[in-house]
Amino acid sequence: MSSATFLSVMAGLSGLFVFGALISVFQIYTDINSFVEESHRELGEFRGFANDAWNSMVNHDDASRVARSKNVD
Repeated sequence: MSSATFLSVMAGLSGLFVFGALISVFQIYTDINSFVEESHRELGEFRGFANDAWNSMVNHDDASRVARSKNVD
């Protein structure tokens, strides 16, 4: 095998590896973005549950204060 053929084969293989690496980087980038979007969506749902629980506790606390003050009088 001549050196020109060898260099051509190696250049072709290098090109394939670079192309494969670019595809891999794009796939990793897409996976990270989908993970971030899913995390934001789940945190938004959690924030809604936490706010509902907090509002329930605060409203319940106000109702019991009113009820206690009526019982004392």
